[in-house]
Amino acid sequence: MKQYKILIMITRGLGEFDVIFPIITALRLKKHIDVEMVIVAKELYKQFAGNDFYNYCAKCLNCKITFLWLPNKIDPEFRRLMVSASSIGYVLVRLYFNVILLWKLPRLLPKLLSANIYMHENSNQLHSTKPIYWVSKILNRKIYAYFHGHAIPIDTKTTRKIAYSESVCLLQFHNRSEKYMKQLGFTSQYTIGYPKFFKEWIDVVKKFKCKFEGKEVALIYTRGVHKCYMDEDKYIELLASSCRVIRKKMGEILIVVKPHPREDIEFIKRVLDRERVSNYIISTEHAAVLARNAKIAISLYTSAILDSLSLGVPSIEYYIEANRYREVEPEGSPYKTLGIHSVDNEQALEDFFDTVLSGSYEIPPVIHEISQVKDVGFLRSA
Repeated sequence: MKQYKILIMITRGLGEFDVIFPIITALRLKKHIDVEMVIVAKELYKQFAGNDFYNYCAKCLNCKITFLWLPNKIDPEFRRLMVSASSIGYVLVRLYFNVILLWKLPRLLPKLLSANIYMHENSNQLHSTKPIYWVSKILNRKIYAYFHGHAIPIDTKTTRKIAYSESVCLLQFHNRSEKYMKQLGFTSQYTIGYPKFFKEWIDVVKKFKCKFEGKEVALIYTRGVHKCYMDEDKYIELLASSCRVIRKKMGEILIVVKPHPREDIEFIKRVLDRERVSNYIISTEHAAVLARNAKIAISLYTSAILDSLSLGVPSIEYYIEANRYREVEPEGSPYKTLGIHSVDNEQALEDFFDTVLSGSYEIPPVIHEISQVKDVGFLRSA
């Protein structure tokens, strides 16, 4: 059996692990693979090191995790240079970044030479990934790109093509996204299914010991304020009204708020305290781990809703469109388009709770469909 040595550059955020770890669980069943993940940002490595679940996954799946500080847009030292540079200054910044890459290359090169497969997330943070392309051009290594989270891009507006997109094979979740990804330049695509729904991955999630074991919770997945996706006033109303409905329908059940990795937790606390919400906790635990004990899950426009749905938890998107939302999503919420339950007002949210509590809730048919799709045979062409 051919051995595959896979080098994965983690350049964007923790959401990459939610895609990569499930893929690795499925690959290990059929392929002999050796995996190393290189985290390029100090802040990202710190987040990973402090996350018990991700460390459990790395150990369970025998994945080597290393840190190599390369230019990135996460750490403030580099981000300030990217944001503040003028057009002329940006040329100097790029030159500076290339010098750093050449300086760090002796540490990265042995990893590149020993691996026969390279992977990185689909937006391609070129400040970090350039060495992959330098070596691949010489040694003809296969490069795969993957989504940095479980996004569902269907009619999302594109602004530019991704660098080197024609040189990689994109691992997409569903053929609904094929047109959108071609607009980004990905002419080579392979549909693997939604990794969060892989049975092997769900088994890994269920084996991890959770602090809420045996305790029923109502779960809220939040998404931070954003100029296109979430207006502040709408965020406050969505979070506050979610808690009101939970208290009205489920009494003093523990409310667990799961924020986006880059969200302002202090802002969440201010909103909840202003609303005098009691018996709540803000948790950075993995979205799927939290869902194991959830009686119901509310998603304020986030792909984390797929985590709860993958575990059979009654789940609903609760979202009021931001003023500029249609600039990036002309057809509206892709989750709603996909067939996931979605409402935009408090009364409709109450009605959904009534459906769940009466025992009339049914998993959306599309969830049954996508949970059956799994194809990780992409290495056959490598």
